[in-house]
Formats: sequence, structure tokens, C-alpha cells
Amino acid sequence: METPSKQPEISTLMHEEEEEIQHDISKLQDQLQQISLSQRVTKNEMEAKMDGFKNSLKSEMEYLNNGLKANMEGLKEGLKRLLQEMLPNGEKISYETHDEKKNKC
Repeated sequence: METPSKQPEISTLMHEEEEEIQHDISKLQDQLQQISLSQRVTKNEMEAKMDGFKNSLKSEMEYLNNGLKANMEGLKEGLKRLLQEMLPNGEKISYETHDEKKNKC
């Protein structure tokens, strides 16, 4: 008669273990969900930062490009004035350039 008394104990132990396992699984699922949400938030934050960085970099590049263009225009004007001061006759410059081309051919 020992066997019938042991079966309920075994059954109770198995049931308790099963409940514990189910509880552990539930906790792991919750942790997994938390990790997944955290990863999505981190990804979104990183994408937002990258977009901000791209926009900032684009603005900075445009600013530098505009500054470079303005500097180049200033240099062109300065060079033009310098040439005009050195050679007041514009025809002379074009004539000398024309002569250089003839000599090279």
C-alpha cells in the first residue's frame, strides 16, 4: 500500500515543478519583451541622432561650399584687377596669349 501514497506525492511534485517552470518561462518571456522594446528604443534614438548628424554635416558643408565660392570669386576679382593694373591694355593680354598658342604649334 505504499505505492498509492507515493503517487499523490509524485503527482504533486510534478505539478509544482510544472508551475515553477511555467512561471520561469513567463519571466523569461517578459524579460525578452523588455529587451526587444529596449533595442527598438535604442535603434530609434540612434537613427534620430544619425539624422541630426547628417543634417548638421550637410548644413556645414553647404556653408563651407558657399564660403569657398565667395572666396574664389574674390580671388578672381583680385586677379582681374591685378592684371588690369599690370597691363592696362586688355588687347595686349589676349595678343600675348594668342602668340603663345602660335609658338606651341
